[in-house]
Amino acid sequence: MKSKIILASISILLFIMSTNAQIQKNFFVDDANGVDFVRFNVCVNDEAKIYKVEVIPDKTTYTNETIIKQLKEYLLGIQFYPDSTLRNNCYETTSTLVNSKYQDATTKGQKIEKGFPFLKGDFRYKNPVYSISKVKRKKHVQREIGTHDKQIYTIEWLSTREYTLIYKRMTRKQLKQHIGKSINVEILEVFPDSSYVYKSTGDHFDWTTYGVMKKIK
Repeated sequence: MKSKIILASISILLFIMSTNAQIQKNFFVDDANGVDFVRFNVCVNDEAKIYKVEVIPDKTTYTNETIIKQLKEYLLGIQFYPDSTLRNNCYETTSTLVNSKYQDATTKGQKIEKGFPFLKGDFRYKNPVYSISKVKRKKHVQREIGTHDKQIYTIEWLSTREYTLIYKRMTRKQLKQHIGKSINVEILEVFPDSSYVYKSTGDHFDWTTYGVMKKIK
């Protein structure tokens, strides 16, 4: 089946500030392997418009060139505020490709029993941008250790398909303001290789994040 972007359900959240800008976008497509990612390097001209878009292959997991071309066209149409500090500069941004079967997916978990496999262990994110981070999980604590930072969350399991991460200790400056706040995570599907597709939301941000987490130990 030829893949297509479901335009009516496209979720694009564009946050623009005079000192910084972030483009966060989720696209529902038919052929994503759970959740895939395309990492772009984009350049902004003096008029605060994106004029150049290039794929970064080693940070990309999605291969459908037709869809990638559409994503490039979307990015090339973005205009930032005239006084944006992004003018005359280049930066990286990620497009998230979510399999369309997860668009309206709901979860129904069971009570956590002894030996539940995701309760403890070492995990990795599928997203190449974060795959270098070591995620170590105990019953009530999740540590995410990157190259230059470390984030610690309290983890509370609500069922086998849902858990909450509460910011406890952050070394990344922009995350310290969220200490005490929580992220709700729903597990949408579990695969035989001990990985799962998740959807996360939080009261302190206005977007939904999709991803894949894999248990490696």
